[in-house]
Amino acid sequence: MENNPSQKMPSFLLVGLGGSGCDAVRKVYQQQPFIPVLLIDTDERSYVGVTEDQFFSVGNNVTNGLSSGGDIELGRQSVEKEASRLRARFDSVDLLLIVTGLGGGTGTGASPVLVRIAREAKAQTLVLASLPFAFEGKQRMQVAEEAIRRIRSNADAIIQLPNERLKREATEDSPQAAFSVSHRYMMDAAESLWFMCSFKGHCGLDFASIKTLLRACDGFCHIASVEFSGIDQAEQASRVLLKHPLMNRGLLLEGAAGVIISIRGNHALRMQEVEIIMEQLGNKLPEEAHINFGVSVDEKQIGLKVVALVTETWKEPLVDSETSIFTNRSGFGQRELALGTSSSKGIFSSMEATVKNSEDLDVPTYLRKNIKLPR
Repeated sequence: MENNPSQKMPSFLLVGLGGSGCDAVRKVYQQQPFIPVLLIDTDERSYVGVTEDQFFSVGNNVTNGLSSGGDIELGRQSVEKEASRLRARFDSVDLLLIVTGLGGGTGTGASPVLVRIAREAKAQTLVLASLPFAFEGKQRMQVAEEAIRRIRSNADAIIQLPNERLKREATEDSPQAAFSVSHRYMMDAAESLWFMCSFKGHCGLDFASIKTLLRACDGFCHIASVEFSGIDQAEQASRVLLKHPLMNRGLLLEGAAGVIISIRGNHALRMQEVEIIMEQLGNKLPEEAHINFGVSVDEKQIGLKVVALVTETWKEPLVDSETSIFTNRSGFGQRELALGTSSSKGIFSSMEATVKNSEDLDVPTYLRKNIKLPR
């Protein structure tokens, strides 16, 4: 590799939140022990496999070291009460990658709070979140989607891993195989993002490139990776990536606002292979899409690994991340942030609205068009 990992580690922190998030990050750490990680959970069983400094226990006075039991409000409160300590922990971090599963208790309730704390610590924040399988029920999916909306209020970008789409990649028809596939994709996405942020490579892809893309992104990101070795590995990698379930079989590339492509190989990587990959993927992208790419040589890499990080524009208004997702522990929360939507105009209440093309021009542009304001 071109870089010494220790030179970049202080700027990046991989955080596992809740049961599935902690499990995924722990396994990434076992494979890449020099990645800085932090596991946050109410369940002290998540402490297994990491050091004391790498585990941040929350909600001890309520759960007695056990899980939140699917209680979303309990998950939210557990992290909220540790806000000052977590803010101090994130103070020197440039990029925070939070890995979590949505639909349960701790991940769903705590993730909107955690990204707000990260923003207060001035860290760029990416959230990698898995969504429930269809068989887990509509309510579980509803609370996961509501959590996504609240996470988006403070996160720089959200990467969704829809379990229902990924289950098609399972080699056998069993619950264990389905969850195993979801877990594998979550681990691979986390490791790929860490590598992209930590190693500059030959062509200038580094943490600054990620930040540039995040500034242009207004909501969702999608990530997919493929690995191939042998004859025609570049052609095969491009072909499979274009059909990848997390790229929605190539449709996401066709409507992308921006994309980062990371190409990783060993000393045998040829320039022609780089050109093939960039041409095949580039043919799917809109002409106006922002494209950045990097090439890294890793002697431990067997064959070729290609990662695509794609951004799209968010089309829904911000909601208040402070609002509990549940108004109580059994009801779905409905209150949303309504910036500037009051009907009162004060001393101008008697004046007629300035309407043009069915738009009230008295309402600020950023509210009419749901524009996310710079931080």
